[in-house]
Amino acid sequence: LPGTVRVEEEALDTTQDGDDLAAGSVDGSNPTSTLETITGQLSFTGDGAAITSVTFGGTTTALVGGTIEIATDYGVIQVNADGSYVYTLTDPASHAAPPDNTVVLEKISYTVTDSDGDTDTSSLTIEIVDDVPYARDDSNSVGGDIGNTTGGNVVTDAPGADTLGADGATVTSVDGSDLTGGTVTVTGTYGTLVLNADGSYQYTVTSVPSSDAQESFDYTLTDGDGDTSVATLTIDVFAPPPAPEVVNQTLDVDEAALDGIGSASGSDAESTSGAIKLSDVSSDAQAITSVDYTDRSGAAQTAAVVAGGTTVETQYGSLTINPDGTYSYTLEIAADHSGGDVSEAFSFDVSLAGGGSVAGGATLTVGIEDDLPTAEDDANFVDDAGVASGNVLTGDGQLDGGDVLGADQALDGSLGTRVTTVEGQSVAFGGSVSITGLYGTLVINSDGSYTYTVTGSAPAGAEERFTYEITDGDGDTDEAILSIGIPDPDGDIPVALPGTVRVEEEALDTTQDGDDLAAGSVDGSNPTSTLETITGQL
Repeated sequence: LPGTVRVEEEALDTTQDGDDLAAGSVDGSNPTSTLETITGQLSFTGDGAAITSVTFGGTTTALVGGTIEIATDYGVIQVNADGSYVYTLTDPASHAAPPDNTVVLEKISYTVTDSDGDTDTSSLTIEIVDDVPYARDDSNSVGGDIGNTTGGNVVTDAPGADTLGADGATVTSVDGSDLTGGTVTVTGTYGTLVLNADGSYQYTVTSVPSSDAQESFDYTLTDGDGDTSVATLTIDVFAPPPAPEVVNQTLDVDEAALDGIGSASGSDAESTSGAIKLSDVSSDAQAITSVDYTDRSGAAQTAAVVAGGTTVETQYGSLTINPDGTYSYTLEIAADHSGGDVSEAFSFDVSLAGGGSVAGGATLTVGIEDDLPTAEDDANFVDDAGVASGNVLTGDGQLDGGDVLGADQALDGSLGTRVTTVEGQSVAFGGSVSITGLYGTLVINSDGSYTYTVTGSAPAGAEERFTYEITDGDGDTDEAILSIGIPDPDGDIPVALPGTVRVEEEALDTTQDGDDLAAGSVDGSNPTSTLETITGQL
């Protein structure tokens, strides 16, 4: 009776094991399977019937010794007289093109002879199930600078290695473009892919993405008898890191806070601190390595920044800078603002983790706020001799007054803070001016000292007023009034002189201490100062 059995081309392997009659010539896609070999029993009846010959490909071979083994188109079959058989597939079969590619048939005829010589012929059909390739998705990545390349093999690279199958397979097309001469070039959005039949490829970046992007290419794997499989090669194209940017910081210090000479020397506003955020320079910024600055003499200098920090004496103060970008600056001397705003400028080199550095990758500008002189109104009375003496700058010898000279009085090479005009008349440095008033004469010197002398008759309780201007070392000015009272010799008529004083809002604090009459409701920017309270004499 005829019969049909099936073997699997995918089970082909190059090792003879198990029931195999022979080793295969190639490995299929599932070489550990044993389905390349089939055993069975041919069906026949009759007294003493036995198989006596086998026919394949037009050739009939008689059984010798009760068995026969013959080679077929794609394998080997062994048939025994009792009808038992073993078939082993050893070579891939050439199947029809898809979709009619399910099986290829091997047909083996056999003759059965009974005890009295009667014969019959039947057949065994062996279906060889086609092995097919399996293409698996692949991935790769490349930095997005123009000219960067990456490569590999879509067939062999793990983890996306393809299974070629028993019929062998090659890459035949990419994104619908067939390979010509064993290769194809495909232009993507950000680069060009060159892919070869053996699966090897190279991708070259031709356009820089603005952000991380992906390119995808679909390739087709085709085996020896036309079976196909499609997979995707995905390439991550990483946008290049942004070019390093110069990080600029600007801070201010106050000349008025200079200890001993500033107009608000109790303040700590002569100092400032901060940090340069290195990641704002570059994503791989590592450390500040050097600082460019101007020294006290005005010369340009460069200093290395070392672990633990580097301190340099600058044109007007001192800077401490650490490798991590933290810094502090303290103003130490007054700056000459006669030419306008004054600042200190610093430039820092920044090293990169990948090597190299960014010269001037960060800058710091420290603005120096000018300290200004403050002329306060002054008051004095003539004595019994008709004379009043004092000093409008220092307040010495007066009932009220005394100016705030400011930090610029100490400028090197300057004339310091001095009286420069009185009632519109200039006072030369080191000189004096004489002003004739309503009732007397005022002689005032550039250092602020003065003498007022009554020269004529004055009504009881009279008052003289003189407007004067002071100028500091870099040209800042302020003006005030010197009031001279001329009392009634008999003391019958009182004389009250105007006065002006100043307090600082920044000195507010919520504690009552020192000469405070009460605690403040809030803290100012410099609560340790005592300039929220003033004492004096009307």
